[in-house]
Amino acid sequence: MGYSMELISLKGYRKILGLSHIRVRGKPRVDEVLEEIKGSPEGLTVQLLDSRAIAGRNHVYHAVRLCLKAFRRKLPISRNLQVELLLYLAARRQIDDSIRILGVKEDTRNIVAIVLGNSKESITRYMGGLVSRLGEAIPTQLIGGKGVMDPKYIAQIYQIEREELDATYLNGSQFMNILEKLVLERIALFSL
Repeated sequence: MGYSMELISLKGYRKILGLSHIRVRGKPRVDEVLEEIKGSPEGLTVQLLDSRAIAGRNHVYHAVRLCLKAFRRKLPISRNLQVELLLYLAARRQIDDSIRILGVKEDTRNIVAIVLGNSKESITRYMGGLVSRLGEAIPTQLIGGKGVMDPKYIAQIYQIEREELDATYLNGSQFMNILEKLVLERIALFSL
């Protein structure tokens, strides 16, 4: 494969989730990123996000499952799966807020690529091309290595207060694990 990617089968939804963490070559051009998302092949749903705002693999997995569940129940906020996924990942009902929080900006250096589809082969092929177009894949916490998520930024954008972190900090739990669980809670509350 030549790059780091994780494929996760979403049982019950007949979908496969592809995740990769990409270090951007140079400054990302927002218009190119938007074209990449809009121009994704038929049958694939693509989101490219600022990795500083992603609390970990479970953050993505949980948001994707709840987003698909909303579509299955015919209760989505948006009619577009790409937009719905963005809303769930940000735990926000406003598209502009979600883009402000998760969107790729001029200063973004690391992107989390999410590709949702029916075929491992099509996801793998698309992700390989995506990585080569944008930069290089890097191993992260998201897919089994060292992460570049920004805990202070995550706490700020998901409005997680110090008291909430302290109340959740039990038995020597890892800070990022606690932060990720609190983000998952925000997403679960969003889905209600």
